[in-house]
Amino acid sequence: MVVPTRIKQRITDAVEALPAETLPEVLQFVEFLRSKTVAPRPKRIVRLRGLWANIPFDVNDENIRQLRRQTTDHLDRKVI
Repeated sequence: MVVPTRIKQRITDAVEALPAETLPEVLQFVEFLRSKTVAPRPKRIVRLRGLWANIPFDVNDENIRQLRRQTTDHLDRKVI
């Protein structure tokens, strides 16, 4: 985007006319505006395939059902 020199000069003049204690706020706002126009960095994809490949993990559906029953029974006893 081409910004006319006159607009840049008006911005510079306005900033120079501000009290020094307001400059951090101006900078924060300018950085906010820049963040809206900068393309976001691509997110890093974490691959989990094979994460447990070398860990002996022998669990079947019946084991899971049994654990769920035990957990439910345990929680039911605590609630009562």
